Amino acid sequence: MISPGSRSLQLPAFSVSPFPHKSVQSVRSNNICACSPQSNPRRIHAPTTLSRRNLLAITAAIAATTALPEQSFALTKKRILAKAGPLVELPSGVTYRDVTIGKGYEPRNGDTVAIHYSLFYKDLEVESSRESQGLAASPLGFTFGATSGPGSIMRGVTVGMEGMRVGGLRLITVPPELAYGAKGKAPLIPGNSTVDFAVSLLSCKRAGTNPSSMANPKAQAY
Repeated sequence: MISPGSRSLQLPAFSVSPFPHKSVQSVRSNNICACSPQSNPRRIHAPTTLSRRNLLAITAAIAATTALPEQSFALTKKRILAKAGPLVELPSGVTYRDVTIGKGYEPRNGDTVAIHYSLFYKDLEVESSRESQGLAASPLGFTFGATSGPGSIMRGVTVGMEGMRVGGLRLITVPPELAYGAKGKAPLIPGNSTVDFAVSLLSCKRAGTNPSSMANPKAQAY
């Protein structure tokens, strides 16, 4: 805190006036410093140029005090469980918890869907489509219900996605026989391991329509 009897404050100055319609000279003529009472005014003596070093320092200070938006934080299993609904057990051994209930279409076998997913082994995130070594996120597209061949996905994920709607987020727990089996997924997932998938259903396009068509409204099922 600056008291009226303290020494003059030496501030770096700017060649641009903070007042939109006044020059630096006209601002100085007011002889009022915002950091001291008007009864004991302080004149600000400011250089007329802003050095590159000062500019970088100011930019860094602003960046350091800017809060990151909530969605920029990593999606962790702990955060998902904190918001997840009740556990649902399926006859296959797959279980799931809905985090967000979607309001869009429900995929049917043969539909083309796009998802974001994060794969967890215990509390460790093994891989994710949401981020790829600092590159832009890349959703995963596949044919719903296909468990082998091109455009397929492991059976445990498809089983766990039954009943999901576009816009939903679900944490799916897959037993080893419907996941990576005895082989596991080197180097982080050993054989015969249960894994978790956090799946966000982004879009669904009906079977029999052109998946890349933007003109046919029947192909768009969001």
